[in-house]
Amino acid sequence: MVLVFIVVVLVGVVGYFPVVKKSERTTKSSTPQLSLSLQTPITETPTPTAPTPRNASVEKVKVYRNEQHNFEFKYPDNFVIGKYKKEDPEPFPNSVVLVEKSLLGSIPAAEIPIGEISTITIQPHVAQEAKFYSGFNKPEYRVTIGQYEVARLPGFPGPYGDTAFYYVLVRSNNMVIDFTAHRTKFNAAANGAYSGSPSHYDQVIEGIISTLVFTK
Repeated sequence: MVLVFIVVVLVGVVGYFPVVKKSERTTKSSTPQLSLSLQTPITETPTPTAPTPRNASVEKVKVYRNEQHNFEFKYPDNFVIGKYKKEDPEPFPNSVVLVEKSLLGSIPAAEIPIGEISTITIQPHVAQEAKFYSGFNKPEYRVTIGQYEVARLPGFPGPYGDTAFYYVLVRSNNMVIDFTAHRTKFNAAANGAYSGSPSHYDQVIEGIISTLVFTK
C-alpha cells in the first residue's frame, strides 16, 4: 500500500513539470504579442496637417517675401524667382515670375522673355486695378484653397485664355493677387522646342496659395 502511494506521488510530480514548463513556454510566447497589442493604441500620432492641394509637392520648398505688398509664400525648390524682360509697355508690372530651373537653361532669370517659356506669374493689384480684377471673383468660380476663398477661372480672361490657368485672390477692395500659368511646358528660346507635356502648374499655384501669408 505504501509502495502504491509512493508511485502515485512520483507520477504526479513527474507530470507536474511538463505542465509547468509548457505553461511557462505558453506564457513567454504570448507575452510579446500582448505587449504589442498594448503598445499599438498608444503609438504617437503625427500632428495633423492641412491636406496638400491637388498633390502639390511641399517636400522641398523655398520662401518668397514681397516687402512692397506685404505677403510671403512657399514655392517648390525646382523653381527660381525671376522677372520678365522689360518691354514697352510692360504687360506685367510688379509681377513675380516663377520658372523651372530645367526650362530656364541659360536665360537670365531677370530677363525672362514673355511667352517664350513656361512660367507662373503672380501679380498684385492695388487701388483701381484691384477693383477691376475683383470683378472676376464670381460665385461660380469660387473654391476654397487653404484658408482662402479664391476664384479659379477656366482660363485666362483674354487672348489664348484656354492655354493658361488663372486664379484670383481678393483680399480687399484695395488688394487683389492673380496667378497665371501655362498649361504646357515649353521653351521656345531653346531652338524653338516645345515639349507640349502638361505643366500641372495649377497644382503649384494652389500649393502657393495654401501657404500664402499676409504680413500686414
